[in-house]
Amino acid sequence: WTGNRTSLATWQSASSKDVNSVSILPEFISNTDLHIQNYLLDNKGLPVSGTTTDIDGQTRSVSTPDIGADEWTTPVNDAGVTAINQSSTLCSTSDSIYVTIKNFGTTTLTTATVNWKVNGVNQTPFPWTGSLTQGSTTPSFSAGYYNFGLGTPYSIYAWTTAPNGGSEGFNHNDTSEIISTYQAMTGAYTIGGFTPNYATFAAAVTDLTNGGVCGPVTFNVRNAIYTEQVILNTIAGTSPVNTVTFQSENNDSTLVTLTFSPTAADNYTLRFNGADYVTIRTMSLKATGATYSRVIQIDNGSTNNVIANNVIEGTTTTSTSANMAVVMENTGINNTNLTIENNRIKNGSIGFYYYGGGVPENLILRNNRFTNQ
Repeated sequence: WTGNRTSLATWQSASSKDVNSVSILPEFISNTDLHIQNYLLDNKGLPVSGTTTDIDGQTRSVSTPDIGADEWTTPVNDAGVTAINQSSTLCSTSDSIYVTIKNFGTTTLTTATVNWKVNGVNQTPFPWTGSLTQGSTTPSFSAGYYNFGLGTPYSIYAWTTAPNGGSEGFNHNDTSEIISTYQAMTGAYTIGGFTPNYATFAAAVTDLTNGGVCGPVTFNVRNAIYTEQVILNTIAGTSPVNTVTFQSENNDSTLVTLTFSPTAADNYTLRFNGADYVTIRTMSLKATGATYSRVIQIDNGSTNNVIANNVIEGTTTTSTSANMAVVMENTGINNTNLTIENNRIKNGSIGFYYYGGGVPENLILRNNRFTNQ
């Protein structure tokens, strides 16, 4: 049939076969109990003369039997929470749980109770009212309030009971969950100084990595010397709008210093390791190792990053080894759309060592001052 087919519809069109087939998840009761519970499959079979009962001995419909060996009936009242909206619920500006519910039953759903718990603790149920025909879902809505916080993993469960004041027809479709998920960040935060949001870069980056972002994030770093090694791994949620910025709170690169003495195993003070849409600006960054002293290393598909208006200082050396390059972009996965501009790049064996990945990478290297390489 001239090629692979990726859906039932395209297969039917190409082959003119299986015109009575459907592609629907059956929703078995369990891995060992293969009774079907998906309302979309109810009454989808064709009657077969002489077949009057199913595998359980139940009478078959003579006009609209069910597909397969089991005859069953969709419940009149059957609702469920089909989703917990993670981006709305676990954003640092949110204090609500947002859910979506669906009517699986044959009659219009007008009331249901939405139950939910956070980290094993039951919360106040929400009495939902509205009008949902079979198969319809609600927009995402708040089912209650909770004081979520950064740095804590949350497991959230939400489920329905009492559809139209009655019992749930099926229980397998009642519940949605989010397991061990952290709150995402948005807005401005401080690092260091008096009563900061984070005492260290490491603490800030831990929350950033665990939860990702749900809006633009800025870390204002207060005046101090920070002896730390920082690695920026993949950050969920970053985009051209939802960027991450680390900057001197006073916009003075001489007042904030991030410094470290690297080793052979981890040769960097700051490493971009798959991080995207991150800006490092108006700070001093140093490496002080005698043999290994890369200040910034860029790896593993880090894209759309900016390093601007910094003092980037390696170790004074006569070596020509790349182990002492001040800024190092490694070979391998492309690190595209990198901008390095308006920096003072001091010392080291090489000011900027760039491997590239063999394709256009849109590197901008502009208005930097290189000294003592």
